Amino acid sequence: MSYLKIMYKSKSKFVLLLALFCSKLFSQSITGIVIDEKNNDTLVGAIVQIDGGKVLNADLKGSFTFKLSEGKHNIMCKMIGYDIYNNSFHLTAGETKFLKINLKGDNSALDEVVVSAGKHEQKLSEVTVSMEVIKPSLVENKNFTSGDALMNQVPGVTVSDGQPSIRGGSGFTYGAGSRVLMLVDDMPMITADAGDIKWNFYPSKI
Repeated sequence: MSYLKIMYKSKSKFVLLLALFCSKLFSQSITGIVIDEKNNDTLVGAIVQIDGGKVLNADLKGSFTFKLSEGKHNIMCKMIGYDIYNNSFHLTAGETKFLKINLKGDNSALDEVVVSAGKHEQKLSEVTVSMEVIKPSLVENKNFTSGDALMNQVPGVTVSDGQPSIRGGSGFTYGAGSRVLMLVDDMPMITADAGDIKWNFYPSKI
């Protein structure tokens, strides 16, 4: 019976020593705040990561806190619309470090790309012919059900009785067919008999 009591006391001491060791190991910490470099607004929800492992989101005040071991650490912070922040710091025993992270807005615009008649990708500004790009948001917001209704939204283009005309010029000649070509996935949507465009072939919902 006395032997069991001794073993119990030994285990209790071991657990106590282990708890004290862990608390001493992670007694260092880093706390900080994430703000917009331009207007000094706090950035709620910014992702902060330490050493590629521990991850936190900045709270409603844009702040964060990590309990870390002594030594050198790397910190990374990112948020949609901002450049990624990377830095390193060193924590000594018992130190609490404060870090102010300024995120710089990333306003770089993506180049618009179209597929021209030459079947290779080009920037819209480099196309030598007159070309309009219909935004997907326009199709979604207007809820088009046919291609001719969609074409009427392009400046200078009107579709009357299923036949398109560009800047007043007729796009259809009886006997010759349509002078306007519509392609869907490189396949022409023109009938073989009358040579006119079938707008209902256009997949308005993709």
